[in-house]
Amino acid sequence: MQNIMFFIRDNLILSVIWFFLLILIVSLTIQNILSKFTIINYHQAKNLIEKENAIIIDTRVIELFNKSHVANSIHMSLQNILSGHIKELKLSKIYPIILIISELHQCNECTKQLHTHGFNRIYVIEDGIQSWDVKDLNLSVEEK
Repeated sequence: MQNIMFFIRDNLILSVIWFFLLILIVSLTIQNILSKFTIINYHQAKNLIEKENAIIIDTRVIELFNKSHVANSIHMSLQNILSGHIKELKLSKIYPIILIISELHQCNECTKQLHTHGFNRIYVIEDGIQSWDVKDLNLSVEEK
């Protein structure tokens, strides 16, 4: 114990940095445990769609949705979800929900709202629509 105190005294800046990193790791771990959603990649999303009939909700602006979107996805703006309008879609709560969300900073609020309405299996695609675009998966594209 005495050696630790000597180390901290002699290396104060390093000790403070290690302390903050420890706090950051612990807080992120707790946040991850308490979060109401799981971040998945496109392989996992594809499996959920094929095997469990997952419902895809695209929250991007309507113009981007109309340009290209995952086949059979439903468009609902982030504001509508945050306002509680998700019940208007009358979705079955037994199927998993996959969110395509462009504003990740509002992801927690969006999934919290879905959870409030009884959806317990909520997933967010890791790179949004870009992962579908890059991997050439089934996208519906607006005809010109």
